Amino acid sequence: MEMDREQITFSKRGQGTFVTTDMDVITDLKESLADAQMHALITYMKKLGFSDEAIVDSLKRSLKEVRES
Repeated sequence: MEMDREQITFSKRGQGTFVTTDMDVITDLKESLADAQMHALITYMKKLGFSDEAIVDSLKRSLKEVRES
């Protein structure tokens, strides 16, 4: 099972499969997912013709909106 290999879950014979509580594994997974999402967003915005500066400005604007909501 892929999640077992990535140490997200672990199996106990006769008891079932459980989700890890290892914070290092959880942090690594969150960072990996966030990196993938950021890469996809940046790639998409670049295809739309946004400059690096415009992408950064857009991200700052979005962060401000989220912070204020």
